Amino acid sequence: MGRTFYDCGKLPDALEAFHAAVGSADTARDDCDYHTLSLAHIQMAEIFHRHYQPRTAIAELMEAQRMAYKDKDTLMAIECYLDLANEYERLCERDTAFTIATEAARLFAAKGLHDRVAAARNATTMILLDQHRTGEAKAAIEAYLASSNVDSLGNVSPGREIFYYKRGLYYLQADKPDSAEYFF
Repeated sequence: MGRTFYDCGKLPDALEAFHAAVGSADTARDDCDYHTLSLAHIQMAEIFHRHYQPRTAIAELMEAQRMAYKDKDTLMAIECYLDLANEYERLCERDTAFTIATEAARLFAAKGLHDRVAAARNATTMILLDQHRTGEAKAAIEAYLASSNVDSLGNVSPGREIFYYKRGLYYLQADKPDSAEYFF
């Protein structure tokens, strides 16, 4: 119901429905549905993200991650962890965001999920460029280019076009303005 209310533009009703659902769960029971609890917290985190409330989104993501671990869904837990990086970026806590994204990349690598590693490393690209760590930014860009998020012609998947901007910034730092202009 929470998602339905949100899609209908009834934000207070959506949050109330999600809170009611989460509050009615008996986490002391052996048959507790941690998966659904995790999803409810993810939905609330998404709402808070869309409404620019990063601190509340962080709290929901951390709870979603905790529920995912209880459900033994480590992939979802790592995804929640990676999403924390975006919220810390919004708070201008770039060192924390970088640390989280780097650790998420390591966790994905340990599971052999190389496309997710590339996505996590891509999350660090802007921070690396802002710190003029051009060589490391190049490595992150190359890893992303080798992922399934980019086709054989170098085109990114729809919705990921910000990558072109990051690549353009890299080429500016690498003193290749023609390449930068192409990607901008």
